[in-house]
Amino acid sequence: MGASALNLFIWWKAIGLMGSAAEAGGKPTLGAIFTVLALLIKLPLYVACWMLAKRLGAPAPTCFLWGIGLVYLALFGWVLAKR
Repeated sequence: MGASALNLFIWWKAIGLMGSAAEAGGKPTLGAIFTVLALLIKLPLYVACWMLAKRLGAPAPTCFLWGIGLVYLALFGWVLAKR
């Protein structure tokens, strides 16, 4: 749950940075580069969580993927509801 919360925060910041960069003409700053790198760092974290889930048994990896999917769908629903 903590990894998903961190991931959502990083996505939120990265999307905000891309939106503000598109409006301002787009000159990358150190903060923008750090946010994008943090977004890419989550991939090894997902692989590590996947490997841990595989050790738990057959239904665990599927439940892990469904959990990630539900988090992203909830985020998209929240963003669309704010409009």
